Amino acid sequence: MRATFLVVFIVISSSLFAEKWALCVGIDRYPQMANMPNLTHSKNDVRHTITTLESCGFASEKVVSLVNHNANIGNIHRAFRDFLSQATTEDLVVIYFVGHSFYKNDRVHWLLNNSSLDEIERTALSHQQLGFLIQKYLTAKNIFICSDARYHKSSFGKPQRQIHDYVNNRNICFLQSSSYREQSHARNGRSIFNYFFEIAMRGKPYLHRNADHNNDQKITISELSNFLVWSLSFCGYSQHPVVKGRNFYTINTVPKTAAKSTNQNRKGWFGENMPEGMEKAPQRGFYHWQTDKSLMVFIPQGKTTTGTSRKKLQELRKELPALREELQLYASLLQDEESLKTILANTLQETNISILKVNNRMNAISQQIKGFEETPDVDEPQLPVDIAMQQHIKEHIYYKTSQSILRKCYRDLQVARKKLREIEQDIGYLQQLEKLKPYAVFLTNTHNIKSYYIDVYEVTNQQYLHFCDETSRPYPPNPWWQENYLLDLGKHPVVNVSWKDAVAYSLWSKKSLPTNVQWEKAARGPQKFNFPWGNELPYLKIVNASVPPKPNNFNQQYPLFYPQVVDSFAAGRSFYQCHHMAGNVWEWCINTPVGRFRANHEYRIMKGGSFNSSDVMITTWFSQPVHVDSRRSDLGFRCVVEIE
Repeated sequence: MRATFLVVFIVISSSLFAEKWALCVGIDRYPQMANMPNLTHSKNDVRHTITTLESCGFASEKVVSLVNHNANIGNIHRAFRDFLSQATTEDLVVIYFVGHSFYKNDRVHWLLNNSSLDEIERTALSHQQLGFLIQKYLTAKNIFICSDARYHKSSFGKPQRQIHDYVNNRNICFLQSSSYREQSHARNGRSIFNYFFEIAMRGKPYLHRNADHNNDQKITISELSNFLVWSLSFCGYSQHPVVKGRNFYTINTVPKTAAKSTNQNRKGWFGENMPEGMEKAPQRGFYHWQTDKSLMVFIPQGKTTTGTSRKKLQELRKELPALREELQLYASLLQDEESLKTILANTLQETNISILKVNNRMNAISQQIKGFEETPDVDEPQLPVDIAMQQHIKEHIYYKTSQSILRKCYRDLQVARKKLREIEQDIGYLQQLEKLKPYAVFLTNTHNIKSYYIDVYEVTNQQYLHFCDETSRPYPPNPWWQENYLLDLGKHPVVNVSWKDAVAYSLWSKKSLPTNVQWEKAARGPQKFNFPWGNELPYLKIVNASVPPKPNNFNQQYPLFYPQVVDSFAAGRSFYQCHHMAGNVWEWCINTPVGRFRANHEYRIMKGGSFNSSDVMITTWFSQPVHVDSRRSDLGFRCVVEIE
């Protein structure tokens, strides 16, 4: 495989005679560093980048690439001295790098084809050296640097000085494909960053947005950078680009985005003006949203009440210690399960090693016996041979069985640890609630709210799978109770999705996540119920949660402890006919929490409780803050469509 290393310099000016310059460098392999993992996408990234630049107005003679063995420190210096130095003051220079980088001596180094860790200062290109080259050879004032560096695991570190500290009198925008403690991801022979770089440069939409933020048909460098930061943050690969500096020069022009068509003549079941994409369903009061084929209901505008009374909160305060103790008991059982399975796994591992040694020894003896050519004495008695046992040992029956048990044990151990983390999150929040006085976060409040539509059901695996396939998004991990959950159980609610995953789905489907007020109104109805079905205490036939069976019910029932299909438990629907607004799975909301979490924008609200939740946690007014990157096996979402 040929090695590739890409650096792109582009020059743009508002002047009629301004030109665009590009230098591309990409590396796949590092022959001087045996422990450095090879890359498979750099060469393709170079090719795609050059094609993209030329399609966006870059003259082919102004684009130069250094690939494979040509990507060394000497050729980099010559490219600056002989090629990029021709750029004038009004030109714009963009630097695009694809390869590995390494952090050493408080500096980030771009590793070149001939780089060696022993002589990294001489054979690699540090950001300090890059700044010196820019200062020495370039007269162009506007510079855009893209660093798509696949960081090596031992190179994580954040330098104290940035490239701007080494260059004077330049408008530099430095875009790094991931944060300092992340890796740049690749898929299907191409880096994720390079894929989105092409989308941004060409003005193509992602989740119905493009890089032309103000729709003026011009994509500036800052607009391009901000779009890449946003799109990569929501692409599902846990990659968060970093931008330093701004530059407002136009890097490409694109056609103007068509204005949204408005059709005010399409009336819904309640006389409202339906937005584009909404259709009335055959059953009165229900609607179909075309993008993700979801069933929705209309929620009218007006005043709505959230929260509950002080009296209820005082009752809650008395119940919290018992609820916390119950969860702590469950957590203790999970810890015991984790300890036992850890011991079992270690024992099985030791047994495996012993079995493998015995098996290897038996095979060696068997080979020696086969090679023994001396004919035995006829009168010498022959020992009986257990052929079946030899065959079992030969086929590694014992070893394979032990390995199978060990793999199952490790899977169960991971499940126990994940369940324990989720329970510990709930315990931590309840401990904080016990300290809040007087639970202001849950006190009754009145809001004026506009009309909107909300999903009747939680977003299903089938809908989310279609979204992932259309946007080349990675599938969420399987929950602990089911392998191939997303693929095999299409009508169950999707789980193990982060808040950003849910937002990305809502943007793709041209919806949004509900606010806590929108969610609560759809759950409690105009009567302001404590539960979706009313004020009656929950029991198992109307909600999938950790609640008791109905009183005087002689048919004993037990909680299921995993989600059910989204159209189940019809008896527990809300006034607006929404299913599972209590229990089944928690649901993400769009807004940040209040109270002690209000200053932390890394948290969002989840509401409704889940199959694991008690009666307090499935009330319509209860909510819990969760980190935006959390993926829980009991957390999903539903969406709303707002009426403009």
